[in-house]
Amino acid sequence: MNSFFHDINSANLHFIGVFKYESKHIKNDLYSESSYFFNNQDYFYQKYYPNWLHSFFNQKTLPEYGINNNHLQLKKEHPLLRQKQELILRAGEEDKTIHYALSSIEVFLFRANLGIFVIKTTLSNEHHNSEDIALFAKKFRNTTINSNYTNSDYSVSLIEKNIVSQFHSDSKSWRQYNPQLKTAFFLDIANQLKSDKMNQLLFDIGTFTAPLYDDLFIPDSEYYERLIVDNTIALFQNWKVLSLYDSLTRIAVNLDKKDTFRLWENEYILIYVYVLFARYYLYHINNQLTNIELNLNESQLIRNNFHHFMNDFEHSKISYKYLPNEIFEKLKNVLGIKEEIVVVEQKINRINQRVQERYEKRVNAILVLLTILTVLSVAYDAGQMTLEWINAKSQILKIPSFIFLIIISLILVILFFRKKLK
Repeated sequence: MNSFFHDINSANLHFIGVFKYESKHIKNDLYSESSYFFNNQDYFYQKYYPNWLHSFFNQKTLPEYGINNNHLQLKKEHPLLRQKQELILRAGEEDKTIHYALSSIEVFLFRANLGIFVIKTTLSNEHHNSEDIALFAKKFRNTTINSNYTNSDYSVSLIEKNIVSQFHSDSKSWRQYNPQLKTAFFLDIANQLKSDKMNQLLFDIGTFTAPLYDDLFIPDSEYYERLIVDNTIALFQNWKVLSLYDSLTRIAVNLDKKDTFRLWENEYILIYVYVLFARYYLYHINNQLTNIELNLNESQLIRNNFHHFMNDFEHSKISYKYLPNEIFEKLKNVLGIKEEIVVVEQKINRINQRVQERYEKRVNAILVLLTILTVLSVAYDAGQMTLEWINAKSQILKIPSFIFLIIISLILVILFFRKKLK
């Protein structure tokens, strides 16, 4: 265990997941509309581009259900926010009780009936050490129910009872989208660390490997160096960020006393939520394209929805300031947003081509049928005229009319299709 990790001022961990919501099932019992953005609009518009703010905060409103804001929060008087919580975990051969507080639960309602929830937790002072932070994060984010959870109020039960059930008729519907919750660590430490120590700390926390099994999770040196170079953000000496696929970790040195607005916990976390929504939305579109047999109208609808999404999401910049843009770009790269967009675009183009080809085949089949009917009609008229002429000239050459018509029709049809094949 690394001794430099013991002097921690605060440990705030946010757990983030996705769920599908049903507009008609939304309840107003536990949640109220957040006033965070609307109470600080002047600040936000001075710092962020209006098109991004509109894209984030006005994606979905449901006035018919009493909701005019897509950012909701658990009501402050809810008992969950007023009492100390416990999570009992298996630590070695013994159970260990982790004490924490729920500072808030926030929900964001986006397009395509996708919702993002953020569970904000604060560990008690007694757990300001690497072992407890690692235990808590690994277990809280795990949505697989197993015997390690010995208490009744673990994260799955908390989420289904207090979040998903308020927005969907099936409280278990969210599980298929969340094999594990995304985690954002906001740690404030007391002492400045050397660069290599800070990097190691970021890696150990961000990969959930600190510090119980150090010997089993020693990273390859090349992989480790590449990860640190590509995935960290460090503008000042008193904080550094590591962004990974499953986690966002910020470690600061004595920042709590100066950052009274908690910018990372309250503001920059919104950028993380926004990029995660994009990732989940692309998964949703990809799933639609994979699992259903599309017709032309459905294909066009999915393509149009995707284009609307791209118009809202594709921002070269989201802020007049450097840091929000850097966070936005870093998270897009880490979560593979650009690559996923290319895959979805290719799949949409292939499906559109296949649907169009199928549509053209049907149209051609109808045209062929109409052509055959036309040819048969012409053949019938020609046959009738020919029979009348033959019968008028000679009584000897009488031929049954239906046989003659069949012969004439077959000759014309064969000639027509030979011409089509050339």
